[in-house]
Amino acid sequence: MQQFTLTTQTNRNRGLAKHNDRTYKDEIGVEHSEKEKNNCYEKKDPLLSAFEENERKIYEDLFKLHVIEHNEGIKASRHYKRGYTDLNKIYTSPKTRPDEIILEIGNKDNHPNSEVLKSVYDEFKKWHDDRFPYIIRLDSALHLDETTPHIHIRQVYVYCDDKGVLHPNQHKCLEAHGLTLPDPDKPRSQKNNLKMAYSKEIRDKLKEICLSHNIEIIKAEERPDYLKDLSKDEYLDYLIKQNEKTKLELKQKEASLNELLHPEKFIERYVLEHNNDKEFQTSKYAQFGLREEYEKSLIKKAKLLVEEKTPEKYKELQQKHSYHMHM
Repeated sequence: MQQFTLTTQTNRNRGLAKHNDRTYKDEIGVEHSEKEKNNCYEKKDPLLSAFEENERKIYEDLFKLHVIEHNEGIKASRHYKRGYTDLNKIYTSPKTRPDEIILEIGNKDNHPNSEVLKSVYDEFKKWHDDRFPYIIRLDSALHLDETTPHIHIRQVYVYCDDKGVLHPNQHKCLEAHGLTLPDPDKPRSQKNNLKMAYSKEIRDKLKEICLSHNIEIIKAEERPDYLKDLSKDEYLDYLIKQNEKTKLELKQKEASLNELLHPEKFIERYVLEHNNDKEFQTSKYAQFGLREEYEKSLIKKAKLLVEEKTPEKYKELQQKHSYHMHM
């Protein structure tokens, strides 16, 4: 049985239809040589070539009555500060714009072939349609032109009220599908909500499907809570920066240790840093023009600092490196 990690990012604040169907490459005139390898899994309207155009058409079909009802309610209540809405606002608003799932098995160095990924997704898609009929899938795309094969799935959460009007509402949609808070004894919050329950359920199902395809999902390195909202690329960028920071800190510690073992290097650095015109002019030697005496005083002060700052365990090592304090 093969072992891989499983990535299932679910986020409406990231993701772009133009990225998924690669139309953004066409718009800016950049040739995407591997573009032909990608697979547009599905669009509701095959006559609409671009994903965004297709998504906006679905939003119109789903929510045109919602827009009318919302605007009439504002007009009747005269709560004009709440603002009128339209289909464009719903499509672009942070709370109602399309949500995106990225499904990826393995990583750039170790992953199953794309046919296995497609088989897993096809099975998952069928289960998802039966389990969550009011989470409307807008489109999906298989990307083979990046380091690891993965699938982008864009969807919208729909709630149907008693009058049969469809509304874009994530919480009510998930609640209608029978999901409960991860911790029912605590109030709904950013760390205790139905989206978390949904994400866990789809991930558990994907693990089950992978197992049926002879793939065991192993646990990836656990992220700290404050990093869990980062996308994969953002997380990798964070790790790179942390690695660079660690290297710098190690370099600084190495330099400090080197100065402990070789105090003459500290003395040389100290004198170079302080032997300048600005500091000389503020010293007692300036009025007599005694620059040489000023330099000697710096060396003496540096040697005293070495003596004060050097731990006992390093003094023996200093002697082994033939360093002697001559005041």
